[in-house]
Amino acid sequence: MPNWPLSTELLRWSPRDRWTLEHACLGSLITGAIGSGKTSGPFQYVIRSFLRAGFGGIFLCAKVDAAKEYLELADKEGRSKDVIRFRPGDHGFNFLTYEARRPGAGKAIIENILLILMQAAEVASRKHGNRAGDDFFEEAMKQLLRNCLHLVIITTGGVDLGVILEIVQSLPQRRNDLEEPEKFRSLQILAEAERKATPDRAEEIKMARQYITQAWPSLADRTRSSIAITLEVLLDSFMRYPLRDLLLGKTTVSPDDVLAGKLIVIDVAVKEFDLIGKIAGVIWKYSLQRAIERRPGLADQSGGDSLRPIFIAADEAQFWASSSDTLFQTTARNARGLTVYATQNLPNFYAEMGGDGAGKARVDSLLGNLQNRFACQNLEIQTNHWSAESIGKIIVKRKGKSVTHNYQGPDQYSIVARLAGMSRSVNESESEQLDYDVQPRAFTGLLRGGQPNAFNVEAILTSAGERFAFNNERWLKVSFDQRVSGNGSRSWFNQTTPQASITAPRITE
Repeated sequence: MPNWPLSTELLRWSPRDRWTLEHACLGSLITGAIGSGKTSGPFQYVIRSFLRAGFGGIFLCAKVDAAKEYLELADKEGRSKDVIRFRPGDHGFNFLTYEARRPGAGKAIIENILLILMQAAEVASRKHGNRAGDDFFEEAMKQLLRNCLHLVIITTGGVDLGVILEIVQSLPQRRNDLEEPEKFRSLQILAEAERKATPDRAEEIKMARQYITQAWPSLADRTRSSIAITLEVLLDSFMRYPLRDLLLGKTTVSPDDVLAGKLIVIDVAVKEFDLIGKIAGVIWKYSLQRAIERRPGLADQSGGDSLRPIFIAADEAQFWASSSDTLFQTTARNARGLTVYATQNLPNFYAEMGGDGAGKARVDSLLGNLQNRFACQNLEIQTNHWSAESIGKIIVKRKGKSVTHNYQGPDQYSIVARLAGMSRSVNESESEQLDYDVQPRAFTGLLRGGQPNAFNVEAILTSAGERFAFNNERWLKVSFDQRVSGNGSRSWFNQTTPQASITAPRITE
């Protein structure tokens, strides 16, 4: 049986600087402008080290051609047989059935499904201008979904998103609407649930009636509209192609396959399917995060080194970032969960998750928990300053020098006066100041790969708690050869910039 101790070496930055599984479990963030080489440089090296070591994982696709690139990476590392391409017409993952069969019954099942639907709702809410991270909005969404789930499970014996959509679209808006229940499908389903409810579910139905007939009509019109529209768009998306077939049909592949070592490419590109691509990705991501954390052996740590590390890889990661990521990172080391997020710059995250106080706090919390940072060439000011702040400041000594000239004589501007009467004093000083260890401008001139740069991509690396042996600093400029071969890279080093090398051991099972 393969073993993956936390000390497993995956990459080598210099003869004495290693990057291990323990580092990888802390999460990785890769930033870089368009054409900076972030994908063909550090992203490729990190992912190929995972593939070489036998890890399982999923790839989330933003670009239409991203799936092809991921398939090529797997092929180069001899993992083609492990790849499953999840795309319309090929495979299905019924996440409702998958979550419903998790341990627990009744309320436990409802909460499992509620949590995963809320992750999708979080992504959908951004599309329509609602603020991610708004506590009231999120709690209101949960309350509506929870009550709908209770009614649907009791009336249908399962989870039918179509019936939930019917309820949301027909909720009474005013108290006097209750006088004509035959006009409102939601009230009809409520009555049916009351007839079918067993004694142990009576309290849940009582709470659902109170919510639908009293709490919901009492909400402000704008609040009701915002909550309802977001859920309607989300649920309607599930009922249409391709999500209906991909996520509500027959299950042919699930997170359990990833835990067994499969590599699943979620080939529902955001650039092609927009919101649907985001929903498919976040459903897979969250379902896998939960599956990673509930593996046998985690609670009592009996699994230990035999637990297969599992990665979630996303280029243009802002499309799928959600509130679950921060929580997942807090336990990722013990669960052997690896997050690799790449993006062009920080404003991409703020634009996607909200640039107000709550949205910014959520982005900062997420990025703060990704503690391996690869900063490639960038001209974006905010990202460069954030990268410099991440590395930190040091005390620097600055010298100052002043020269004073004094002229004497009746005409101090004459040449004779200057030559004859000039006096000169020089004052020198030295002060200590805090300044960036790596200046923000350093990120603007990093090598971008391609033929003009001998196919070398440079990145400035920081890793939590590390002081690199190569330069005795908390940061290290590393070069990545875009032409890395299947058995490692070319010569590692020159005098100033070490060359990254993939050193992960190949796992044969």
